[in-house]
Amino acid sequence: SPTMISDKGDEYLVYGIAITFLYVIWKGFSNFFSPIRHLHLPGPILAQFTNKWLLMHDLAGHRAERVHSLYKQYGPIVQVAPNEISLANIACIKDIYGGSTTCLKAPMYSTIGKMGLFQMQDPEQYHTRHRRIGIIMNVVERKTDKVFNALHWMRITALNIAGEVLLGKSFDLLKGEKPPAYIHHLDNVYLVHALWDLASIVNNK
Repeated sequence: SPTMISDKGDEYLVYGIAITFLYVIWKGFSNFFSPIRHLHLPGPILAQFTNKWLLMHDLAGHRAERVHSLYKQYGPIVQVAPNEISLANIACIKDIYGGSTTCLKAPMYSTIGKMGLFQMQDPEQYHTRHRRIGIIMNVVERKTDKVFNALHWMRITALNIAGEVLLGKSFDLLKGEKPPAYIHHLDNVYLVHALWDLASIVNNK
């Protein structure tokens, strides 16, 4: 009956208001204890309460442009979420990404593709892998005096090994100067995989 529908509507409205109120209280409480709250960093007002505004730019495909515009508006240090800042200062690169850094990568890195140097959050694990790759690169540098695309040769070496292990025959990719056409098809597969990873990030948020 109309009366029952009205009562149900009022009940849902009360629930909605209560949930919204609790969410605001919870976010306010969380933000009060944010480790960067006392820094009083510049940035959008929404960034002090949620990271969802930036997620919308992620999904629209222009996060980089939006963050760059924030640098122009606020300067090289911008707060983009309650517990996240973005830096555009070359002097900070070594302190953040250098071998002796105490900065840890955010949990979201574990959702981006297969585990590699870029995704590793454990500093010891990262340094171990980095040293191994460094040994390979040093050997290559001693054997050539030309500038070369290391990523390209490491990729085709990995494909050769995969062919030997999985198919019993190498692809013989190291014999040519140019990669075969199907390398580009693999790149397209990686792109699809990256989109899948983005969906995982959205779900985790």
